[in-house]
Amino acid sequence: MCFFGVACIALLFFVPSTGRLEAQSAGDEAPPEPSLISVFPLGGQQGSRIELEIRGESLDGAYSIIFGSAGLEARVGEVEMIKGPEPAGPYPKKEKSSSFFRVTAHLTVESSVPAGTHPFRLVSHRGVSNALHFRVDEGGVISEIGTPHPSARQAQEIGVPVIVNGRIGEHGELDAYGFDAVAGQELTFEIAQTEHFEPRLALYRPTGSWLDPDRPTRLLFREQESSDLIPVRNRYSYRVAESGRYVLEVASLLGKGGPDCGYQLRVLTAVPAPQANSEPAWTERHFTRKIDGEWTGRLRSRTVRQANPSSQPPETASAAGSLSASPDSPGSAAAPVPENLSRLQEQEPNGVRGQALPLAVGDIVEGSIGAPGDRDTYAFEGEAGAELVFELETSGVEPPHFNPRLELFGEQGESLLANVHKHETVYNGGGIPSSFLKTVEPKMAYTLEQSGRYFVEVSDVTSRYGGPEYGYRLLVRAPIPHVGAIEVDPSDRINLVPGRARKLSIVTHQEEGFAGEVLFDFSDLPPGVRVFPGADVEKKNNSAPVSQMKENFLPAVQTTTLVLLADPDAAATRMPATVRLTARPVVGGRVGADLPVAEIPLMVVAPAGPNQESGQGGS
Repeated sequence: MCFFGVACIALLFFVPSTGRLEAQSAGDEAPPEPSLISVFPLGGQQGSRIELEIRGESLDGAYSIIFGSAGLEARVGEVEMIKGPEPAGPYPKKEKSSSFFRVTAHLTVESSVPAGTHPFRLVSHRGVSNALHFRVDEGGVISEIGTPHPSARQAQEIGVPVIVNGRIGEHGELDAYGFDAVAGQELTFEIAQTEHFEPRLALYRPTGSWLDPDRPTRLLFREQESSDLIPVRNRYSYRVAESGRYVLEVASLLGKGGPDCGYQLRVLTAVPAPQANSEPAWTERHFTRKIDGEWTGRLRSRTVRQANPSSQPPETASAAGSLSASPDSPGSAAAPVPENLSRLQEQEPNGVRGQALPLAVGDIVEGSIGAPGDRDTYAFEGEAGAELVFELETSGVEPPHFNPRLELFGEQGESLLANVHKHETVYNGGGIPSSFLKTVEPKMAYTLEQSGRYFVEVSDVTSRYGGPEYGYRLLVRAPIPHVGAIEVDPSDRINLVPGRARKLSIVTHQEEGFAGEVLFDFSDLPPGVRVFPGADVEKKNNSAPVSQMKENFLPAVQTTTLVLLADPDAAATRMPATVRLTARPVVGGRVGADLPVAEIPLMVVAPAGPNQESGQGGS
């Protein structure tokens, strides 16, 4: 067990046998890491056997493929050096020392494997690679034909429903798929996965025209009829108006193509259910996180609960509709945020302050921007000095289609704060203002300057969009100081050479005034691998965006540096170990519960030999 706090003393590479700092030998260079670029096909069905083509850099000597799910077994076949992709753009890129390879693998998908995406990695003497994903479906998976099919006349025939593994093999390639549909049928067209290109879908009826009998008629998807914005997902729907033949076209938005540009097309008769991640990363600054009755309990699980002073028993609220500071915030002795939040339904009309719906602490308001230009107004009583947090969730349509604007007004109608966050970009190293970038934030903080009545208004940033599906949840509460998101770099994989070290940077978000410490713990380290605290010299970036009103929109950030060191006599590992990194908040000397941070594959690999450095090494 190794614990490290967020404030670490700078240490260099520590040699265990002597207790002295020692320079590393220049000959013990780390070999180029295996790097996966693409896999084809991108998916398959349960109970099938599939031949995979995996392309990437420094894949020579590959001997194993590991999947993160049971029931997926792959065996490495041929490993072949190939010509790498041509550099893109007008300026050629520098030559890389590593070479490109194609690996064939034989995959067996058991019928018990759950539908969804499953990560996999390749293992070689160079270490463990980055992860790619393979999608498993229950059935109906086919492959694109080998001959070109760019037009309605040459379209590949498919049935409905169907899942097609295809590839935009050349620049400017068009892939056409023809199918029969019945009037009244509801169809969903989705690009479930792509690699290295932005897909474009188009639907046609091969009716011809007076000038050209082979020219198809373009049809609009339902999303294109209701909005001029591109969908967040590559998913469209269409209600068949007339029975007959239809043609779906798959292309690259910018005309890009090549052997790494694979896709998986899904034509379904119903909207596919979203695939849930078994262990989602912690996100609270996103419009799609769930603000439900247990939301504040989840926030408190990321800190250390403080006992209420015996002389200060907790109360539910000072008055109906009144918001004040909370003992969750330092130095406060007012009412706490309730454990279980209640729900309040929006009631129209509430577009002006005279119609404002009363709001109390602990209420989750569920409403919607029911029509373009709709505005919903809520009112509450606040005390001077009260620290408040305003949170929004989009419960239906997501950004960029629905960009909710949240604005706070004083008793006289003066605007105090809105969730439109401005970033100023500077350049030339002299801090000369260049431009502004504005974003809408799902969370903002504000301290009331005086006691009185306040108003909260929810709308869309434009007056063009709205409807029953433009739903939102609004929560106004006192702050709960806690540990927010934790970002780790690198988090994909770590390959260590004996006697050498790798730096691990951890960025911790300290939300809502969290002022405690954070301990980090590594478990399941391979023999001979140890962890030491370290420190970095902060690099100044004069061109980085400057946040305006940062304290209202962004959390404080703490950076921790750890150094993983493999002992000089550490044995090389044939397969990666899964290293688990967890965090524990510390407040007032009290330690909180474990917070999962990352699971990182780690291998100890032999130093690069003369052949390995040039990408010619064997197995």
